[in-house]
Amino acid sequence: MDLPLDKHLSLGVQTLHRRTEPAIGPWLPTIDEMADLVGLVDRCGYDSMWVGDHVSFTIAIFDPLLQLAQAAVVSRRLVFGTGVYLLPLRHPTPVAKQVSTLDHLTEGRFIFGVGVGGEFPKEYEACSVPLGERGAGRSDAALRRTGRMTDGWMSYVVTPDMFRQGLEKIATAAAEANRVFERGFGTSHLLFTRIDDTYEKALDAATISLSQRYAMDFRKAAERYCALGPPQRVVETILRFHEAGARHIVLDFVGPYEERDRQIERFASEAMPLLAGLRGRR
Repeated sequence: MDLPLDKHLSLGVQTLHRRTEPAIGPWLPTIDEMADLVGLVDRCGYDSMWVGDHVSFTIAIFDPLLQLAQAAVVSRRLVFGTGVYLLPLRHPTPVAKQVSTLDHLTEGRFIFGVGVGGEFPKEYEACSVPLGERGAGRSDAALRRTGRMTDGWMSYVVTPDMFRQGLEKIATAAAEANRVFERGFGTSHLLFTRIDDTYEKALDAATISLSQRYAMDFRKAAERYCALGPPQRVVETILRFHEAGARHIVLDFVGPYEERDRQIERFASEAMPLLAGLRGRR
C-alpha cells in the first residue's frame, strides 16, 4: 500500500533547555532564555520545536514533557514534540496521563514520539529496567510493529536510502494488517545540521560537538548522516530525505552553545527560502 503522507514539508528545531557542545560560558537555563529561544524559532518561520529524552546521559538534559509544557505557553502557533521519549524507562499509566494532559494544555499541538533507546545501558540500570526487554528500535521487527500499530515514524542517524527502505517495510506491514490511516501517516527525520561557509568547517564543528555529546569519535558518522556546509548543500540533503518520503525534518543544529541562535537564524534566512515550494509557501 502507499502510505498517506503529508502533502507539504514541515521544518522543526530540536532544542530547548539543552546546551550544545562544546560551550564556553556557564549553562544558565532561565525562563527568559527559553522564552527568547521559542520566540526566535516562531518568528523565523519554523513549524515545530522538539526535545530529546534521557534519564541519564553524557551531558545535562532536562525532562522533555516539563520543558514542552513551559515552552507551549510562549508560542500559540508552533507544534511541540518529543524526539523521542524513552517509554520503556517509565510505567505507561502515569505517562499516559501526563501525555494526554500536555496534549490538552497545548490545545492539540503535541506530537508524542516514542522510542526504546538502549545506547546508554546505565540509564536502564538506574531505572531497574532489564535492557534486553526493551524491544528492538531499528530492527525489521520494529519497523513492522510501526506499520501495524502507529500513525507515524521518526528516524535518526539514517541515510535517505535507509529511510526509503524503512518506509517500504512499514508500508508492507501496514498493508498486511489492513490498516486505515484516517489522519494520514506522519514521517519525520531528526537531522544533525550545521551551516558554515565550507563543508570542511561544518564537518569539523559537527565532529567536535557530536563526539562530546556521545562520548565517541563521531567524524565518520557525521560525514554519513549530517547535513553540513553552505545553505544550498544542506538543502540538497533535506531534498533527498523528502524524496525518500520524509515530510517533517527536525533540525538539530550542532556546534557551540553560543552559536545556536545564529544557526537558527541563518538557516531561516538562507536555506528556508529554497524550500518554500515544498512547504506550500511563496
